[in-house]
Amino acid sequence: MGKSIRWGVVGTGQIASCFGGDCSHVESAKLAAICSRSEEAGADYARRFGVDHTFTDLDTMLASGMIDALYIGTPNTYHAEAADKALDHGLPVLCEKPMVMTVTEAERLFAKAADKNLFLMEALWTRFLPAPAKAIELVKDGAIGDVTGFHADFSFDMPYDRDHRLYAPELGGGALYDLGVYPLNVADMVLGPASNIESQWIAAPTGVDQRAAMVYQAGDVTARLECGFDRDTPMMCTIAGTKGGIVLAPPFYGAEEVLLARDTGTFASMAHAVRQQRSGEMAGVERFTYPHAGTGLEYEIEAASRTILAGETTHSKMPPEKTLEILGIIEQALAQPPVDTITLW
Repeated sequence: MGKSIRWGVVGTGQIASCFGGDCSHVESAKLAAICSRSEEAGADYARRFGVDHTFTDLDTMLASGMIDALYIGTPNTYHAEAADKALDHGLPVLCEKPMVMTVTEAERLFAKAADKNLFLMEALWTRFLPAPAKAIELVKDGAIGDVTGFHADFSFDMPYDRDHRLYAPELGGGALYDLGVYPLNVADMVLGPASNIESQWIAAPTGVDQRAAMVYQAGDVTARLECGFDRDTPMMCTIAGTKGGIVLAPPFYGAEEVLLARDTGTFASMAHAVRQQRSGEMAGVERFTYPHAGTGLEYEIEAASRTILAGETTHSKMPPEKTLEILGIIEQALAQPPVDTITLW
């Protein structure tokens, strides 16, 4: 293995394209091969991102000697099979969220990776961004006093389409798996693990969760988390404190800016302005900006690449226990029957 990781990618959709483009911003990563069941889609991906090797069979790519690690960017229900095959070929794996669909499946894959001394990590890119890290730093430094509230919402309007992956149960659709992982992970990052969770969800015609809401209790702080593809929202995260508050600028899961108000009145005005998409210069508000060189995936690509180059099998920002923790919350929520109306608040 050289000074950079030669990544193979399986999947050619939007997130795999983000990965392909962002590899060019990471010195420790090189995009080496693409695998797609469609020869045409694979060739198009290779042209767009300068990939030399294209494959239509995953096993062939994994055995080619052309790659050092695999990034999985396929629909959710195909993740486990691809990860299994890569580990069987002795290759490290970075797998798009949700890594798999159940805690049991995740535990099995992590045990297999550990047994083979191989890197396996869920690609939850928000955990590696500098903006959320700054928000956490401000909270820990007491910039807003004691945290009193937290709200994060990732929702957008997606008209019902039985064939779209978000509505398709056979592709692992549903709001919590695709969107809810972000409010849950940011709540965990800022507040720590939940001591108690209350949740409700509304079903789409296919039976997957079209909207979900959670009350996430961490110590004395009650967080309100929402996700769905039934409405457009600002997709922001607010952290309230006794001496002010923080906003992770929309969309919070890919935030490039942190807004800080050091008194509660200014915080309320700031949060309202951001919700109304009027977030220009505001008196009493400090801004911390962290523009992405790419789409934002470059931070997790660099972290994964450097971890693999160092011969390590886990990264502290996204260890296996966090994947298991969040998957467990989602499983617990979806084990409850759906409701007609969210009544948690």
